[in-house]
Amino acid sequence: KEDGVTLDPMTNYKIAVTTGDRRGAGTDANVFITLYGENGDSGQRKLDGPGNLFERAQTDNFGFDCVDLGKINKIRIGHDNSALFGSAWYLDKVLVTASPLNADAATPETTFYFMCGKWLAKNEDDGQIVRELPASNEDGSPSAPLVPYKINVFTADRRGAGTDANVYINVIGEKGDSGKRKLENPSKNLFERAGVDEFGFEAVDLGEIKKIVIGHDGKGFGAGWFLDKVTIKSESLGKEYFFICARWLDQHEDDGKIERERFELEQDGAGVSALIGYKIKVSIDDRSGAEPDSHA
Repeated sequence: KEDGVTLDPMTNYKIAVTTGDRRGAGTDANVFITLYGENGDSGQRKLDGPGNLFERAQTDNFGFDCVDLGKINKIRIGHDNSALFGSAWYLDKVLVTASPLNADAATPETTFYFMCGKWLAKNEDDGQIVRELPASNEDGSPSAPLVPYKINVFTADRRGAGTDANVYINVIGEKGDSGKRKLENPSKNLFERAGVDEFGFEAVDLGEIKKIVIGHDGKGFGAGWFLDKVTIKSESLGKEYFFICARWLDQHEDDGKIERERFELEQDGAGVSALIGYKIKVSIDDRSGAEPDSHA
C-alpha cells in the first residue's frame, strides 16, 4: 500500500481588524478573537504585535495558522477591559482571509466579512465587551443574522438566598452556544431574595435551546446563592424556554457546587415551594406549676 498524508490540512488565516472613526474609539486593552467554522473553532487567539494597535480609524493586520476550519460562519471578538485608561473600543468590522497551506489544495483563497459597528465597552451601548458576529457577504447583508434573547433569573424566597457574586450564563442550543455571558446591570442590586432580574443579549441563532450552564465566581461576602429558575425567550421565534434549578450554588451548602447545568423543560413551574407563614398560640393553664421553664 502507498503511504499517504494523515495530518489534517492546515490553513493560514489573515485577520484585518478595523477600528471605527469615532471619538475615543481606540482601545489599549488586550484584544482576542475566536473563529468558528463548519469543521470546528480556532480557539481563543490574542491579537497582538508591534506598534500602537486598535487606534481610531485604523486597520490592523494579524495572522495565524491552524487546522482548516472550513467555511467560517461566525467570530467571537472582545477585549479584557484591562487598560488603566481607555479600554472602551468601537469596532467597525473584521475581515478574515483563509489561505490553504497545502500546495495541492483545491480550495482557493476565501475572504469572510464580519460587520460590527458597535462599542465594546462597559459604559457604552449595551455594556458588552465581547461580541459574536455572523459572517456577511460582500455587500454587507448578514447571512446569519443576530437574534435577541431575553433572560429572566429568579432568586428563591429563602433566608440568605441572594448573592453579591458575579453571575454568568452560557446558553446552549442545537446550533451552538452563546459563550459565557456575565449577567450585570450597574443601576440595580441584582440577585436579591425572591427577586426577578431581566437581562438581554444578542447571538447568532442558537436554534432550539437545549440547556444552560449558570454559575457565579464565589466572590464577595455572602456569595452563596439559591437559584429558583431561569426563563429565556427567543424574540425571533416568540418562544420561551424554562429551566428549573431549586438548589444552592454555594460552596458551603448542598453539594458545594457554584455552577449548575440545567436542561430545558416543556412548561414553566415553581422551582421551590412558596414559604407559608404560621402563627403559634400557646395557652398556659391557670394552675400551680403550669408556667414553662426557661427552655420552652
